[in-house]
Order: sequence, then C-alpha cells, then structure tokens
Amino acid sequence: MQYLHELLLCFKRIPLNKHQCKYLLVIQTLHGQQKWMYENKVHRVDNRSVSIHQPHVRPIVRGKATTDVEFGAKIQVSIMNGMVFLKELSWDAFNEGTRLIESIENYIRRIGNYLEKVFADKIYCNRENRSRLKALNIKMMAKPLARPSAKAVDIHLRPEERWSNRRKI
Repeated sequence: MQYLHELLLCFKRIPLNKHQCKYLLVIQTLHGQQKWMYENKVHRVDNRSVSIHQPHVRPIVRGKATTDVEFGAKIQVSIMNGMVFLKELSWDAFNEGTRLIESIENYIRRIGNYLEKVFADKIYCNRENRSRLKALNIKMMAKPLARPSAKAVDIHLRPEERWSNRRKI
C-alpha cells in the first residue's frame, strides 16, 4: 500500500478512473482492517468489508446446517391482506425477534384495530413477545416453547402453511 501511494504521488493528477478509485479506497479499507486484526490478534472487526466489488455487504453468522455464514441484505417484512410492507433492510445483522411488538403497533396504526392472531417464525417466539401478545389478547400461531402437548399440535403451522392465511405479520 505504501509503494502504491508513493507511485501515485509521482502524478500531477490521479491516473485512475472513477471505478479504479473506488476499488483503491475499498482495498485500503480492507488492508487497514486486516492489519488491525493481525496487530490486535483478533478475528473480527466492526463493519468488516468482505468484498472488493460489493463493500457494503456484511457477513451474517446464521449457524444453519448448510452454511455458518450468509452474505447479503437482511430484511424484515410484514404481510397484511396480501400487501407486503418492508420494515427494515440492512446489510448488517440484526435480531428481528425483538421487533415483533413494534410491527404489531405499526399494523394497528395502519389498519386501526388489533389482530386476533399472529403467524410467526421461531425467532419471534421468545418469552417476552409471548407475554406482550398475551397482554394484548393476540394469539400467537407458532411452535410452543415447551414440549408440544396434543392441544398445541392443533395450532402449529409449517412455514409453507402460513402463506395461505391472509392475516399475518
């Protein structure tokens, strides 16, 4: 990097086009991050760039069976009466499970009344969300936290079954 900077100082005008300048800035950032991790003997850095061509993309640790890390944007959407509302789009990881109640409040503001049921993925099924939904008298249609009883099996829906119902968040 130092040699490249010295070489560029020999020119009156930077001899790089717009895309080459962008790549140079990204490579400098990557180099700086790698150097910092090496010097501090750590394996992570905040807002770590992992792609020269797409520096805004961040690794998201998922811990899934097929892959530990995914790349790309993470989104949170609500589906109401066939309409999709984009709540959040982020290139950084976030825990969407903490945003369920806020999504319900947005629904109430948009529609004007409370829901009877919420169809939710596993990430939304934490104890806090369950207790807040119970206080709002909204039924959560999801896998129970404990071992399922015969009664609970009746309300559990597989992910593909949730799409057939129109009233969901």
